[in-house]
Amino acid sequence: TLEPPFYGQHVGCAFADLNGDGAIDLLFAAGRHWVDQSYALINLGPKYDDDNEFAGVRFSEALPVGPPGAYYQIDVSLSPSSTSSSDETADADGSTVEHTVLLVGGTCHAEKPNDLGSCEYGD
Repeated sequence: TLEPPFYGQHVGCAFADLNGDGAIDLLFAAGRHWVDQSYALINLGPKYDDDNEFAGVRFSEALPVGPPGAYYQIDVSLSPSSTSSSDETADADGSTVEHTVLLVGGTCHAEKPNDLGSCEYGD
């Protein structure tokens, strides 16, 4: 369970190597019916127990993606050019890799506010 501002209303997921380290990172759209914060979890590599046995994969703390809102889908793609909404990193061979993240929303209708705000019915 993530601490606020991440309320756990995850409705979309995408996968990409955002930081160019060769490990797949996770992106989550959040909100849909009320205001929530979409986020990314950066893959930090394998985790091993005290006996040096594989015990899973480590991920970063949740990193906010975009402004809080009511999003029901997230997608990420390689981008041929940089924009203000792109995440630019260097790939393992030193070449520049750019990703554009798209958040899709529009079904927010819960009028009850939380600490991220509220939406009007029908937005």
